Amino acid sequence: MREEPVKFRSSVIRMARTCVFCGTSPCTNEHVLPQWLRVAFPYPDQANALHVRESATARSTRSGAMFDAKVKVVCASCNNGWMNDLEAGVRSLLPKMIKGRSAQLTKTKQRALATWSLKTIMMLKYTHSKEDRLVIPDEDYAALFQDRQPSQIMRIWTAAMTPPVALFGAADHPVDYRCVPLNGDVTIQHTEGAEFLRANAYVTTLRIGYFVTQVIRIGTPGLLYTVTPSPALGKHLTPIWPNIGTREWPPPSLDKIGGLATLANALAS
Repeated sequence: MREEPVKFRSSVIRMARTCVFCGTSPCTNEHVLPQWLRVAFPYPDQANALHVRESATARSTRSGAMFDAKVKVVCASCNNGWMNDLEAGVRSLLPKMIKGRSAQLTKTKQRALATWSLKTIMMLKYTHSKEDRLVIPDEDYAALFQDRQPSQIMRIWTAAMTPPVALFGAADHPVDYRCVPLNGDVTIQHTEGAEFLRANAYVTTLRIGYFVTQVIRIGTPGLLYTVTPSPALGKHLTPIWPNIGTREWPPPSLDKIGGLATLANALAS
């Protein structure tokens, strides 16, 4: 696998002519990570993000000041309306999880976390250059705008791990975003055998402090399927989409099974 050089940027701004969610214009600047998350970090101005983009032939990495990163791909109505409501839905919960504190995730909180995770990952897509950008199909943006929640063909869970520590006790890349595109033939195993389909499939994993979230999208609307992690991995995950009942967080740390890379590459076969 070819290793690309690390690139450092303090701010990344991508622009779209029309809103990626509703299609109207003009677009306004949107912080990829909300400024209110600064309260979760002892040194927010030093909170750098590590981006890892992997494919079958190459792996590229870069880092930059995540709280400065903006994208100009959403309109003011979306930014100040339903997207702002998403932020409000997790504002009292997410900083605690980022710090590694325990939480009870009701169905309402699970839905809020899952939807916020998907929205944030969709914005992170635009911090990549065009050639490195994760392919999230346009219909996923339209579906989130219409339904205000993830789609049937998505599975979302959370995990926990200790942030890497650099010299002097400071967190080394307290924000870590990894994407593994799975475009092409996908095999779905069911009771009557294997089914093959061509689909836009992707796995995206985001860690902010201790909080880890992963979105998996495989299939096409109307096709119901089950993604079942291996027993060794599954006990380290807390499913939040679909949301069922109250769940306790955090599960056992990913540190015990190889950290974030183990989860991010679980389906990269």
